[in-house]
Amino acid sequence: MAGYVVLGTGFGILLRDAGYGVLWAFAMSALIYAGSMQYVGVSLLSGGVSLLTAALSTLMVNARHLIA
Repeated sequence: MAGYVVLGTGFGILLRDAGYGVLWAFAMSALIYAGSMQYVGVSLLSGGVSLLTAALSTLMVNARHLIA
C-alpha cells in the first residue's frame, strides 16, 4: 500500500503543477489502466496535444494487455 500512496502523491503533485485540478486526477486514475500512462498523460496534456491524441496514445500503450 505504501507504494500506491507514494506514486499517487507524486502523480497528484505532477498534475497540479501542470495546472490541472482534482477532477482530472480522479478521472485519469479511474480511466487509465496502466499506471505509467498516467505520468505520460500529464506530459501529453500539458504539451498541448488534443484529448483524442492522448486517448489514442493511451489505448496503444494499454493494448499490450490484450495479448496476455
